[in-house]
Amino acid sequence: MPAFGEFDVNGGENAAGEWAEVGTGKTLTALAAFSVLLLEGKLDTLLVLGPESARHAWTGPHADTPKLGLSSALITEKTRKNGLPKAQVLFCTYDKIWREPYGTMLLHLLRGRRTALVCDECHMVAGVTSKRFTTLEVWA
Repeated sequence: MPAFGEFDVNGGENAAGEWAEVGTGKTLTALAAFSVLLLEGKLDTLLVLGPESARHAWTGPHADTPKLGLSSALITEKTRKNGLPKAQVLFCTYDKIWREPYGTMLLHLLRGRRTALVCDECHMVAGVTSKRFTTLEVWA
């Protein structure tokens, strides 16, 4: 299996996957690709789903987002009340996305935005009958 590959989901929509070792720059690669697509006017938002342990790589003080001129924010309980943060990179944990109101709220708030989805540590999604997996099917 290649370290980076393109494949089709949902009958022809393009998707990509990057399978590489820890510390090889997968997060920076995803952010750089998003940054280019943002500048080209092809995307508005990058939604990152991942475990709590991955949050700081995307939104923390040492995240790569500021290096690329991107702003990032964490999806929290305040998001439903206040709306989406004014950030290009949004992070939500796997444990929140399948719990209501998060999944439905994010689908509604992102409607009309050209959004790319990154699943960090995607092995944590678990089996095809899990709540995490069935929730992500809606996003695919």
